[in-house]
Amino acid sequence: RLSAAASDVERVYRERYGLDPGSFAGTAVVLYAQEETYREFEAAETRIAAADSQGYTSEDLSILYTGRQQEDAIVAVMIHELTHLLGRRVFRNAIPSWLDEGMAQDLAFSRLDRRGRIRLGTLSTVETHLETLVKVWNSPAHPGLAALTSLDWSGFVEPMGRPLRYAESAFLIRYLLDSGEEGLREGCLRYLAELAEAELSASVSLFAALECEPDRLESGFHRFLVSQARAHGIS
Repeated sequence: RLSAAASDVERVYRERYGLDPGSFAGTAVVLYAQEETYREFEAAETRIAAADSQGYTSEDLSILYTGRQQEDAIVAVMIHELTHLLGRRVFRNAIPSWLDEGMAQDLAFSRLDRRGRIRLGTLSTVETHLETLVKVWNSPAHPGLAALTSLDWSGFVEPMGRPLRYAESAFLIRYLLDSGEEGLREGCLRYLAELAEAELSASVSLFAALECEPDRLESGFHRFLVSQARAHGIS
């Protein structure tokens, strides 16, 4: 099942994001059988030491573990990390953290069909994330998209609230690509294409590509979250 899902990531990456990452040639995935062994690796890796991560990708290598996780969780982590691998082939420089993790989570959240193929836009067992997101965005004190999209790496992966930030980023990607609101899908694909060509990722603005101010985008994003929650039986 891992092999079937892995072989499909290239296809869905091209289809979903309109970018050609090439192939996985020259890359490798290390799957530790025991979580304890993975934690030893994690502790020795400066970038993720004490991060309590589920997987890690650097250059042409992805590392994850089996441990006592359910099969669906392992598959999701693998899809997430392989998406990072392809992203490193597409983008010249490091892209904003919300986008890097949001693209990976967007694909990882997807269900698989019986053949192990990824069904884009579907939602696997992450309803708890969606329920929490709706509660947060129903509050006037929600963090806002400008804050989310401007977080640097250390702020984005900071343990307190990290699962929420990952889920929020994934659903922002889904809102832009799947909501059907005028101009959003085209603007998002334009943003990704510009990032892939840019010498400096900071020179490319999401809101400029969308031709939309954060405040206006936030109201639509809130509506999208509510509609997604209702579609999955969450009130």
